[in-house]
Amino acid sequence: MWSPPVSLYYGHSPAESHRLQAEELSPAPRSPLYLQVAAFDPDLAENGSLVYSIRPPNKFYSLNSTTGKIRTTGVVLDRENPNPQEAELMRKIVVSVTDRGRPPLRATSSATVFVNLLDLNDNDPIFQNVPFITEIPEGLPAGSSVFQVVAIDLDEDLNGQVTYRMQVGMPRMDFRINSSTGLINSIAVLDRERIAEYYLRVVASDAGVPSKSSTSTLTVRVLDVNDENPTFFPAVYNVSLPENIPRDSKVVRLNCTDADVGLNAELSYFITGGNQDGKFSVGFRDGVVKTVVSLDRETVPSYTLILEAIDNGPTGKRRTGTAAVHVTVLDVNDNRPIFLQSSYEATVPEDIPDYSSIVQACNNAFLFRRF
Repeated sequence: MWSPPVSLYYGHSPAESHRLQAEELSPAPRSPLYLQVAAFDPDLAENGSLVYSIRPPNKFYSLNSTTGKIRTTGVVLDRENPNPQEAELMRKIVVSVTDRGRPPLRATSSATVFVNLLDLNDNDPIFQNVPFITEIPEGLPAGSSVFQVVAIDLDEDLNGQVTYRMQVGMPRMDFRINSSTGLINSIAVLDRERIAEYYLRVVASDAGVPSKSSTSTLTVRVLDVNDENPTFFPAVYNVSLPENIPRDSKVVRLNCTDADVGLNAELSYFITGGNQDGKFSVGFRDGVVKTVVSLDRETVPSYTLILEAIDNGPTGKRRTGTAAVHVTVLDVNDNRPIFLQSSYEATVPEDIPDYSSIVQACNNAFLFRRF
């Protein structure tokens, strides 16, 4: 009676599963022998001659059908291969055996070779969710959390252990990074008016030998808070105007700036003092001071206007700045001489000297001259 091949052997002991270690990224040429499987068939001649095969076919390994020797094919063994089917083929070789009889008989069981792929440091750390952009309000206390970068290394053990650092040479090192967690904190109070945007170069390195690393950029945008007062330049204006200046004439354009941005820097102007008779107005948005009516030097020869600029920050947190505008009203010849009396009488001696004062009228003395 013909007999099928009995259990496959690994070395000298029958076994249905075997284990071996192989280094990933094996060189392209066919590698040396990894292992040899063997089976026994008690029949004679062709009936006891065995044929080994890999089932299902495996592109990563070849099998000598006569000797049972398993080698790599030269297809790269990548331990981190993301394809699940290929990952399984790299790690498991199923060997079956038949004899050469007619009809050929197959062994009752297959042998499985489990391959432990030894890791090489062949992967760089990969940053997740790039590009990194974060926004943080100015004025937060030092030590505030800013962002956490994450990098993954597909290697294992030390080859996959990632640490973080920031490149030196930054204009201002206002941040620090936790080398283990990638958490970035501020180490200073950020001021948007000083630096509005930071570009932090973050390096992720593994602990392999030699080490592999990757670099990415974290953009930190410092958001404005309403922390700056409107500032007039100059803070005091001196203006001279003729008293007959037409109404709605420009007196001065105020120059005021706010170092904040957006609504926090949007200014409104008001006259808060020195304009009791309403002779002047100021543009709510443009800061142009104008006359409302003509001026009269003989009534009010000068004004000191107090101007206020208010920003459009959040209600209750708006900030103001003030300026003074000194207006001198210049005289024009707009008044006729007026006698203080309609008639004057004076008695003088006949020998009065020439050019003697005899009467006062309209702030001027009448002088006598003999003709």
